[in-house]
Amino acid sequence: MVGFFDKKQFYEFIFPIENLEITKRSFTVGKVRFFEYNNYQFNKIMKKIRMKIDQNQYYNQRPQAKKNVIATLRKYYELNLNDNGNKTCAIAESYSHIDDAILQTLHDVKIAVNVLKLYRYQNDDFYRTYFGIQGEIIPRNVRAILAKASRSEMYRPSVETYGSSYPFRVDDRRISFMENNGFNILDKMLKKKKSQFNALDRRIISAINWFGESFNSNIAIREKYKSIYQTKRIGTGKPKNYGLSEPERLVFCITALEGLFLFSNREKHERVGERISKIIGRNITIRYEKLYKIRCSIVHGSRSYVDKNELDDIFGLTRSAIIVLIRRKGRLGIKNVPELRNWLK
Repeated sequence: MVGFFDKKQFYEFIFPIENLEITKRSFTVGKVRFFEYNNYQFNKIMKKIRMKIDQNQYYNQRPQAKKNVIATLRKYYELNLNDNGNKTCAIAESYSHIDDAILQTLHDVKIAVNVLKLYRYQNDDFYRTYFGIQGEIIPRNVRAILAKASRSEMYRPSVETYGSSYPFRVDDRRISFMENNGFNILDKMLKKKKSQFNALDRRIISAINWFGESFNSNIAIREKYKSIYQTKRIGTGKPKNYGLSEPERLVFCITALEGLFLFSNREKHERVGERISKIIGRNITIRYEKLYKIRCSIVHGSRSYVDKNELDDIFGLTRSAIIVLIRRKGRLGIKNVPELRNWLK
């Protein structure tokens, strides 16, 4: 007998988001809605779960087992979704089989999160405001360090916070900043069906994703497993995390810029610097050339570090290029890749 969740249909998913504050009741990016998951919403869903359990003959005959499973579910979901009545979550839906729908919706949520990362203030990075889907970033933790000089028996303790120190807050000020820098154009684009995306839409979204991923403290790769409903292997298994290094962050940003501003494999990397210069209205070709050489040294193994100034430089350059392109694309009426290429000649 085919179960209700075995067939292809619309599924709605709620994902907990770590270290993100929404001061409005909710905030939408494309098809994804961020909202504060409160006690009322939690109890409403738990009521529906209890009603489903009440219909189960097995639990009706075993009242203690019924009581235990409800308590376990409440504890588990309250811990992961409710967070003492104040947890930001993302809600979105997808039409497919359950396993594929999870992957599709998760992808949409990641894009929405990365769009928010595009609109950081300059001092956000000082506070290391990592945020994203729960389990894919490092939450705030405290690390104790003991230091001792070689000629002394005294230890000097110090404590530092790593991971998320301060939350990323989407408030009226941030929303105004976003709307003045092309957010409405992005929001409209992401509300379209994926089949309606043209090549320029995909380039912009890809660049935003590379940039957003460069700000992650961790990258999560899901192990593949065999679905009990389907024969193919899909990636909704347990996530494995690895820490993202500083050199990788720089390489991600260069990848974002190349994907946005190179139009064939024959074009040389110098064209990227020239095109960014035209987009933002000032000459950054020497600056980009320096960063690109660092990228090559990293990729080819002759360099394994990036200093803070270099990282800040590539973050600022990538962010400016993407935002200004989105703004100018709207004003100039550039709708596709050929029009963008012709304008950047």
